[in-house]
Amino acid sequence: MYWTNRERERESIDIKLSTNTETNGRFHSKWINMIYPTIKLGRNLLSQDGCMIIAIDHYELNNLIDICDEIFDEYNRLGIISVVHKPEGRQHAKFFSSSNEFMLVYAKNKDLTNFNQIVLSEEKMKEFDNNDELGNFKWKNFIRGDILKSQKPNGFYPIYVSPDLQELCLEEKNGYYKILPIDNKNTERAWIVLQDNFKNKLANNELKAIKNQKTGRIEINYKIRAQQIYTTHWIDKKYNATANGTNILKKLMGNKVFDFPKSIYLVEDIIKIIVNKEGIILDFFSGSSTTAHAIMNLNNVDGGSRRFIMVQLPFSTEKGSEAYKAGYKNICEIGKERIRRAGDKILEESDNKDLDIGFKVFKLDSSNLEKWDPDYDNLEQTLLTNKENIKPDRTELDLIYEIMLKYGIDLTLPIEKINNIYSIGYGALLICLEDNITKEIVEEIVKIKSDNITRVVFKESSFKSDADKTNIKENLRINNINEFITI
Repeated sequence: MYWTNRERERESIDIKLSTNTETNGRFHSKWINMIYPTIKLGRNLLSQDGCMIIAIDHYELNNLIDICDEIFDEYNRLGIISVVHKPEGRQHAKFFSSSNEFMLVYAKNKDLTNFNQIVLSEEKMKEFDNNDELGNFKWKNFIRGDILKSQKPNGFYPIYVSPDLQELCLEEKNGYYKILPIDNKNTERAWIVLQDNFKNKLANNELKAIKNQKTGRIEINYKIRAQQIYTTHWIDKKYNATANGTNILKKLMGNKVFDFPKSIYLVEDIIKIIVNKEGIILDFFSGSSTTAHAIMNLNNVDGGSRRFIMVQLPFSTEKGSEAYKAGYKNICEIGKERIRRAGDKILEESDNKDLDIGFKVFKLDSSNLEKWDPDYDNLEQTLLTNKENIKPDRTELDLIYEIMLKYGIDLTLPIEKINNIYSIGYGALLICLEDNITKEIVEEIVKIKSDNITRVVFKESSFKSDADKTNIKENLRINNINEFITI
């Protein structure tokens, strides 16, 4: 999962949408009341090996960490990544200008979580000019330059090296050099790993001793593999939000229609690490749909089949803004149009003309079915009247998607209308919404049903007579369709 930042978070009260401004005396508590249940719901939706990524600026960072530690348990906190997204800083800052944002990474179950190994860019790969049976690597000094002996005393221990520099060990031997983690400035530091892990690296042929020709010192080096090195400080220029967020979106849409979009490469990189190629990514605050754009890009590059679910409240665009002038009355319209344009552009430039760039749009609304409202003064007549219970302003597709939701059927399955019957998922579910149907409908159903179909849905008011309803139900049962459902 991926969260957009605090600028996009608003408060919804009934139908009115209002900004939770910082001048509000209850700004922080209102924000916490909004985000806490959202994160709790998000955790419940995660797969057992799933992760949540929450992007935020520094204003609510401390509150967000406390919330996530409580909901996920601090043990499942995988990291807090600092991203330099605007190196020049924000223009409106009064004192210190913020150049960073943060990504909080939490696992539903840390013990079940595995990160993907990411291949570096071609430019970076040039640094990894050695290779063995496990792939490319480079050598790096075994000393931790950021840790002092006083901070990690267990990491300060002697390594003994043979005169020909071919053997390394922890046992003192005559004639062997004694090497300690002391840098060129004679500062006592610590080795990269403790002694037990040193033995493992030595056994796996991941260590060697060399003589530095400039200093004359003997150094211990270790192998770094040609994969993304996961650090908590991301400073690559591709994460610049102006160059690779705002400008990319502006070029795609023709105008600056959205403020503060994320760098598309930032979103791509965190998805590559966290999500496998068949994963599902849910973005609760999708904004301009950078996440969807990034996923389509990735699927095009590596042949993945990742899917996305974008969720966004329809916040109105400001009158007079570039977005409003361009015809986008709310944020959702911007996101939808971005997905369309990005998908078309990716497909046009791709060698894979079968690339899936399709998506469906759903709007949260009340049920398509009317509540039963009997006339208690004339109850007998109410019970005998076969009244249409579908709301008059709803379409057949509205009702079909509600049926799919209620029965847990994937909303991305194809829907095909064959004569007067809707076939969902190539015949896995059949829905008939016609009126005055008779037993002849069974023949049509049998012709188009798949071998594993178990369910057919009708309107309760559809049947021409009770006898037709009974005959249809029995004939379907004879043809191995036992779920006869009416709504």
